[in-house]
Amino acid sequence: MAAGLFGAAGMGAHSAISRLLLAHLAPTSMMTGNVTQVVIDTVDVLRGAADGATRERCVKFFWPLLGFAAGAILAAFAYLAVGFAALAVPLAILLVLIALEPARLPA
Repeated sequence: MAAGLFGAAGMGAHSAISRLLLAHLAPTSMMTGNVTQVVIDTVDVLRGAADGATRERCVKFFWPLLGFAAGAILAAFAYLAVGFAALAVPLAILLVLIALEPARLPA
């Protein structure tokens, strides 16, 4: 129960941060929608029906999708190699990032 609640809280925080603080970047909390949008835009670019905004959106969405795919592949291989202990690496990275981030208080 606690793991599910912490997971839901983490997903909510991630979604809020991507909407409020990182609005200029492609959202990373809804990868299915991102993949769908990038496929639609890429097809438009390939058939010559894309405008400048569509091309910019393709570039904006490319890097988050590439990072997500690379992370998922690496996580799968890490899980095969060491099992559930593979979760220690992203947790350690997260803790370092939290420690390096200065406290932000709303103005």
